[in-house]
Amino acid sequence: MATTVGDALVAIDIKGLYAAYQRQPVLENITLQFPAGKWTAIVGPNGAGKSTLFHVLTGSMKALRGKVQAFDEPIGTHRKAGHIAYMAQREAIEWDFPVSVWETVMGGRYGQMRQDRLWRRLLPSRWYHPRHVEAVHSAL
Repeated sequence: MATTVGDALVAIDIKGLYAAYQRQPVLENITLQFPAGKWTAIVGPNGAGKSTLFHVLTGSMKALRGKVQAFDEPIGTHRKAGHIAYMAQREAIEWDFPVSVWETVMGGRYGQMRQDRLWRRLLPSRWYHPRHVEAVHSAL
């Protein structure tokens, strides 16, 4: 049975989350729920743990303790299935590199593209499977 908050389906469910860098705690006993289909903002000063929370939510960082689920499944399940994508912050972008907005958004589909046959993944972007192109157009 799906978890709900009020009458909304819970997309992200975090319970008792602890995360640290080199044994230095950054997040301690965090419990949050994000409803599906709603916008949520995480706001705070530098060093408050926003990026750390994001890294745990994307599965790129393991929590020391606690539970992090998306739609009632562990976050790692969604990461392995290619349902979670991560785009680096502005500081990591080489601004002189000629990448369009469309190509940047398509980068979020690479996890899904791993399910395509190898030959299709190696083709130029104009030959990407239509489901990827439609997902990018829908997102934009």
